[in-house]
Amino acid sequence: MSRTRDYRRQQYAQRKKRFRKVFEGWYTTPEDLEDFITPFRLGFTANTPHSCSCYMCGNPRKWWLERTRQELRSELDEKEYAQVLQLVEGPVSKSGK
Repeated sequence: MSRTRDYRRQQYAQRKKRFRKVFEGWYTTPEDLEDFITPFRLGFTANTPHSCSCYMCGNPRKWWLERTRQELRSELDEKEYAQVLQLVEGPVSKSGK
């Protein structure tokens, strides 16, 4: 079942409301709040939680060369598969005979 436009608009409004509360927690004086929270910034933050791709916000694989969970799981599966093969077929000699 597909979501309606009305539902998506409601979710978007809720995200904007939630981010407004977050911003209000960051800035204590009303002057700072008025300068920082603009409709553009509120909408942009509600649409894209990561507003940049710096080393703090961006993809950890790009910056820290970390493997994804899928890659780690695949690596573990390969090791387990090799262990099972070794148990079934016995130890493999290095000469290939």
